Amino acid sequence: MAWRYAFSISGVLIPISLLYTYYRYKFGYFERRGIPHIKADINIFLKQPTKDLLQSAYNTFRNSTPIAGVFLSTTPVLVILDLELVKRVLVDDFASFSDRLNLENSSDLLHATDNKQWQAIRRKLTPCFWSAKMNLMFANVCKAAENFLDNSEEFLKSVEVDFKPLCTRYAANALMRCVFGLELDNADESTMTLHLRIKDLLKRECEARLSANDNNMLPGVCCIKRTHAQTVSAESFSVELETLLFAAVEERSEGSPQHSDLIQILINLLAAEQSDSAVVNRRECVFQAIHLVTQSLSTLLSGFAHSANILMHCLNELARNDEVQRALRQNITSVLQSYAQDFSYEAMGHMHYLDQVVAEALRKHPVAEALSRLSLHDYHIPGTALTIERNTCVLVPVQAIHYDPNIYPVPAQFDPSRFDAATVMARHTCAYLPFDDGPRNCMGKRLSKMLIKVALVKLLHVRRLKEIARVERESVNEENFRMDTNEFRIKLQSI
Repeated sequence: MAWRYAFSISGVLIPISLLYTYYRYKFGYFERRGIPHIKADINIFLKQPTKDLLQSAYNTFRNSTPIAGVFLSTTPVLVILDLELVKRVLVDDFASFSDRLNLENSSDLLHATDNKQWQAIRRKLTPCFWSAKMNLMFANVCKAAENFLDNSEEFLKSVEVDFKPLCTRYAANALMRCVFGLELDNADESTMTLHLRIKDLLKRECEARLSANDNNMLPGVCCIKRTHAQTVSAESFSVELETLLFAAVEERSEGSPQHSDLIQILINLLAAEQSDSAVVNRRECVFQAIHLVTQSLSTLLSGFAHSANILMHCLNELARNDEVQRALRQNITSVLQSYAQDFSYEAMGHMHYLDQVVAEALRKHPVAEALSRLSLHDYHIPGTALTIERNTCVLVPVQAIHYDPNIYPVPAQFDPSRFDAATVMARHTCAYLPFDDGPRNCMGKRLSKMLIKVALVKLLHVRRLKEIARVERESVNEENFRMDTNEFRIKLQSI
């Protein structure tokens, strides 16, 4: 009988010892390579805020080493702490870190892992977001903002306003107009049903992305995916939308007024590429343009949803900071007076304090906690004995940098003066990373900022925002305010 007991005990102890040996070896990854790191503990297997882990690494090692190691779940990840090294990874030595992490089941070409695939789609879409093209889309954004203002009218006499559904509607409406050129206002009976179906699809996806922003207690692997600020659309959604869009765009006759939406701009660019041919196949250009847009739909949807999210934070910060709101309204009023009350793309470009307010909102409430890159080969860090090995995930801790008191004194304070020209020039170029940096930065950043600015101008020109006493927020740490506030309730007043 003794041998049976021995056999049973060994059957339990051997697997446990093997498992212990495996994890001990795995968690010794950084120690074997001489890299300073946050040691893994039992909490590594539990859901924990990755921002806290990155912040801990940043605070502990930022003055002693350019990189530090952390474990997201059981995956070893390097956190870049030195701003010069951040610049090397994102810009100077981009060829060594050109890939992002693979997002499972992602059909979004703009976030494809393969650099060649990404370059091909980006080369076609980038001209659509140049400043001249933004000028073309400006009227569409203004129309969406006017609807946003009209929708807020019903709350003028309310005790409080929840801006979350208003901003979600604004994002969906702007997406319809700017990207797909679809309007509900001027749609006839034959197209109204089609346009409503598309708007319903877009609004549902925007709401899903805004809801995803509220969930910050993520396991390590999921949080790696979240650093791209992506929520992957279902394949069926893309197919359905592509079919509906093709039907809608095909209704545009040759003699109809030229549209200024993203799809039309892309159709024109694709047609220009075929200008050497005897005949330009318009139908083929339409098909290619719609296919390119729907293949990049996850990025576009997330971009508009995040713009709505930043707009909510802007409104919230302005309601809490009367002096800033007063200075911004004065800036808007003075510029509009100089342009005879004509709000144009050029006029918006001269609202410099508006630029500072939006920039500070993006600093204090960054869309992504971190930027991720994948090393394509062994990379020796200049001036050190440290090496980033091939296929290692590296993270740039955006939120930790934006809240570094050595870079931004009193970081929890909302202070747009941080972004006046002289102060910006004195800072490191990688001390501010709301839209990534380098060749893989966000190409839609002009459109995103335009969405926020236009809505602010339209609202603040006729309304005043007033903060409602915070009842359930008293225990919220100021630095974590962005992460814990899910509702934005502000009182609207007439000027």
